[in-house]
Amino acid sequence: FATSKSLLKTGLKVVIIDECDRLSAEAQDSLKGLIELTAKKARYIFITNHLERVIPALISRTQEFSFGVNEAGKKDIVMQYFKRACFILDSEQVPYDKKIVAKLVTERYPDFRKVIQELQKFFMMNGEINEFIFNLQDESLSLNLIEAMKAGKVDDVRKLCSSVDPVAFFKSFYFEIKKYVENESLMVAINVLNQGNWRHGVAPFKEVNLADCCFTLMQEVKWKKKPKN
Repeated sequence: FATSKSLLKTGLKVVIIDECDRLSAEAQDSLKGLIELTAKKARYIFITNHLERVIPALISRTQEFSFGVNEAGKKDIVMQYFKRACFILDSEQVPYDKKIVAKLVTERYPDFRKVIQELQKFFMMNGEINEFIFNLQDESLSLNLIEAMKAGKVDDVRKLCSSVDPVAFFKSFYFEIKKYVENESLMVAINVLNQGNWRHGVAPFKEVNLADCCFTLMQEVKWKKKPKN
């Protein structure tokens, strides 16, 4: 498309690549030459929510625009999310506490799909929406997963991987890594996390990728022991 002749008077074509972070590093790298080859007759628009997954060589060939909202706009969107969540819960006749839903929506902004997923999961388990829904938050789940890894509980790790958000786990584990891993294993642990984080963007079945990352950490890392009282 980019290299063929244009039917427009301007001679320019526009190539839009949405969610470009899902492309592998090799695929992104291969676009460098095409961009330069077709620079006179094509313009490329790359769209992503995860700029950290786009290779620097591709970023350097583009002009970056970041779209966001101010605090007033954020409050308005959160309120719309809250009203929509309440409408869905009312329609499904789900008992709920409005204060709990409001807190969940605020904490999960801007990921409204995550809000709906957590509400549905918690209702299926408990029959209503109450304050205990925050026990299912990614931080708590990530902590449970790390403790299971330290204890060598393979079955528990595999089961928890189905509930934990992989990106939340990678971030949580990385930022708190010194709490769990001995200094001599830091480099190995970060390397394993990096590999898991990168593969997450292209893995068709992300739960398996997370489980593989966790099992590799269990095999390769020396964990810190809890201090004795």
